Amino acid sequence: MKEVSGASRSFSESHKRFSGLEIGAILLFICGFFLLLSVIIFLIGILNHDNFIWSLLGVVIVSFVFISIIWGTRKIQKQGYIFNPPVVFSNVNRKHVDLQSNPRKMIFNEGNNRLYISTKNSIIEFDDTTNKTGNEIAIKDPGHMAVDHTKNRLFVTLERGIAVIDTSSNTLIKNIFGEFRFGQLCINFSTNILYAINLDFNCIYIIDCSSHFLVDKIYCIGYPRTLTLNQNTNSIFVGNSDNVVTIIDSSKNKVIARIHLPNPPSNRWYPVTTSLNELYVDPSNNILYIKEDVIGPPNEGGVGLQTLFFKIHLNGIFFEHYIHSPECDILPKTKRYMPHHRSESILRNRDIFSRNSSLNDCFIVNSKSGLQYLTDIGRKKLDEIDLDNKILRSFEISEHCNAIAINPIGNEIYLANSGYISNSLDIFFVQKQPTVNPPVSIENSSH
Repeated sequence: MKEVSGASRSFSESHKRFSGLEIGAILLFICGFFLLLSVIIFLIGILNHDNFIWSLLGVVIVSFVFISIIWGTRKIQKQGYIFNPPVVFSNVNRKHVDLQSNPRKMIFNEGNNRLYISTKNSIIEFDDTTNKTGNEIAIKDPGHMAVDHTKNRLFVTLERGIAVIDTSSNTLIKNIFGEFRFGQLCINFSTNILYAINLDFNCIYIIDCSSHFLVDKIYCIGYPRTLTLNQNTNSIFVGNSDNVVTIIDSSKNKVIARIHLPNPPSNRWYPVTTSLNELYVDPSNNILYIKEDVIGPPNEGGVGLQTLFFKIHLNGIFFEHYIHSPECDILPKTKRYMPHHRSESILRNRDIFSRNSSLNDCFIVNSKSGLQYLTDIGRKKLDEIDLDNKILRSFEISEHCNAIAINPIGNEIYLANSGYISNSLDIFFVQKQPTVNPPVSIENSSH
C-alpha cells in the first residue's frame, strides 16, 4: 500500500468559478443587450421597405438571442449554479491513499477505529488513527460485510457461506453455513444476533453470533434483497422484490408492518422494473432511507434509468421522495400529498427532488448527526445534506468512486475509487459539523 505524503489539504471552489447569481446576471445582461439591438435593427428593416435584408437580419438575431437564453439557462441549471451555488468548504481536509487492489465495499469498525476494505482476494485493514493501511486478510471474493465492534468480529459473505473474522488478530475463525449463498448482513448488538439474507431459500437467517447456530428463519413478501437495522428500536427493515419493505421486531423476530412503495409510471410499450438495492437508517431521528433503481421508458437523454431515494419518517408522520436520474437537474419541486391507501402502510406525503446523476452513486447516513452524504458522479461531487433535504456543502471527488463509508463519531468520510489505472481511498476530515435541525413534530392525521 502506498500512501501519498502531504496530500492532506483544504479545498475551496470560490477561486474557480463565479457564483450562480453572478453568472446569471452576466448572461441576462448580454442577452438583454442583443435583444435590444435586434429590436432596433428589426424596426429599421420595417421602416426601410426598400431594404429587406434589415428585417431578415433582425429576425435572425432575435432567434439567436432566444436560443442562447434557453441554452444558457439549461447549462447553468445542469451545473447547479442558480439553484445550488458553489459552497466554500475551507474547514474540510482531504487525504489520498493509494491501494494496490480494486476496492469493492467498505465498513467502519467503531470499536477499534479501523476501516475494512474488500477487494477481489482480500480484506484490507485501514487504521483511522494513523491513516495508514495495515494487515491484509486473505479471503477469496469477499462480498457483504457486517462488523460487531462489541465482540471484535467481522462477518463477510463468500461465494458460499459466511466467514467469521477476529478483528483483534485479523484471523479467520471459521466459515459458517458453507452450503448456502448469502446477501446482505446486519447485527443486533443488544441481542448478539446476526441477520443474513439467504439467497437460496429467499428468507432471513437468524444466527447466534457466539455459537454460530441458526436460531430461526423469517420469510418475507417476494425475494429479500437488502436489509438494515435500527439499534435504538430493535427494528429490522428488509427490502423485497415486490417494491415492499418489511419491518421486523428483532426482539420477537416477527413481522410487524410492511411499507408499500409507490410504483413508477409504466405503459404497455415500456414496462418499468424496480430493484430495491440499499436500505439506510438514521437511528437518532428514526428515519429510513431507501435506494431503488428503476429501468423504464427512454427519457429525453436517451437513457431510461433512474435512482429513487425514499425518505420515510418511521413515526408514521410523513414520507419523502427523491428522484435521482441522469436526465434531471437539481430543481426542488412542490410538496405533494398522498392518501393513506393501505392500512399497513405508514406513508404520508412526499417531497420530490431531482438530481443530475448516475446509478452508481453512493449514499450513507451519519448515525450520530443525521447528516446524509450522497455522491454525484455526473457532477463529481459529494453532497452533504441535512434533515431538511438542503445541500450544506459539496466536495470534489473522483469519477471512479464506487463505495462509501463513514466514521460517525469523527464525521470522517471514506470514498473508495476503482479505476483502470489506479485504485485509491479518499478521506474527508470534516472539522466542524453543521448544526442539524431536529425534525418537526406533526400531528398524525387519519385518512
